[in-house]
Amino acid sequence: MQDKIDEFMEEGFSFREAEEQALKWIKDKAALHNPDQIAGGNPLKITGMGDSRINSSIGSQWKSRIGNVDKEIRRVADTLSEEEKN
Repeated sequence: MQDKIDEFMEEGFSFREAEEQALKWIKDKAALHNPDQIAGGNPLKITGMGDSRINSSIGSQWKSRIGNVDKEIRRVADTLSEEEKN
């Protein structure tokens, strides 16, 4: 959030105004992870901020797809030699 405050201050806002603007800006934002957390993304590694409605929509789509991803990973893993697995 400090980056956003700094950005607003560079635009000429006072610290207090910049802080208020940053708080307004962040209200509808969500932390983005790449890959998404449900697909194995690290929850501590935030890659950006994005629209929370869009992020929620994308996140909910993973729930119906992650099973197929898991199956394919297991299928490929079963074909690996012990050396390849390590």
